[in-house]
Amino acid sequence: MEKKNIIIYSLTGLLALSIIFCLGSFLYSAVERLTSGNIEEKTRIYKQDLAKESKYETPHKHWKNIDSEFEKFKSEYLMNLDDFSLFRTELNNLFNKYQLRNSTMQVRYKALYKDILMAEVVFGVKGSYPSIKQFANELLGYQKLSVLRGMEISREKRTEEIIGSFTMEVYIVR
Repeated sequence: MEKKNIIIYSLTGLLALSIIFCLGSFLYSAVERLTSGNIEEKTRIYKQDLAKESKYETPHKHWKNIDSEFEKFKSEYLMNLDDFSLFRTELNNLFNKYQLRNSTMQVRYKALYKDILMAEVVFGVKGSYPSIKQFANELLGYQKLSVLRGMEISREKRTEEIIGSFTMEVYIVR
């Protein structure tokens, strides 16, 4: 009987070990499935966050360079004081080129930003309609930033001459 008990206890122990092993492998499999799902979900979320980050990275890089971009803009598109003096000389040359008589020219300055001024240039001319039209077209093609803000044309009754009144904004870097 003792031998029989040993065999029964041994078989019972083996059965218990196999049940424990089976439960352990089921538990391991369930944990692995849950963990792998979390890893896949976390990987998906990480990739989404990475995509969002790269979306905002480009503007951030531009903001890092904004000072140099602004300096480049000022040097390429805005006049300095010497350029503005040259611009006024070129205006007088255009008056002569299109045989226009300049009656008045007023310049008012307004500070816009640390070292940027806006010069409002108001002037009037007299001449033929085609001359004034060609003059205005040439003004619009000026290389540096200048805006033709207003233009009025009328006919002088006495002489039948065309009178043009112009208002321009010119942006200057000090």
